[in-house]
Amino acid sequence: MDWPKLKQGYSELVNLYGATNLKSNRFADMSFVAGDKSSAKSAFASVGSDWHPHVWRRAENFEAAKNGRSARGFTLSLAVICAC
Repeated sequence: MDWPKLKQGYSELVNLYGATNLKSNRFADMSFVAGDKSSAKSAFASVGSDWHPHVWRRAENFEAAKNGRSARGFTLSLAVICAC
């Protein structure tokens, strides 16, 4: 995975079409999975407490990632997110 390229693509997507709650949640998840703490912190700040169930499934998964931990039993592949 080319994280810098994905990150740039997300920025361009938002510049062209604007951010939605779903896009912001997906980017927060991708930043967390990529280990980019700075981007994750910014993305989670943008999401606030408005987590999206299609991305996180449960509030516990969102809160765990927001606090920098993996939720037990919760793994989401970037390939699934990006293979749209």
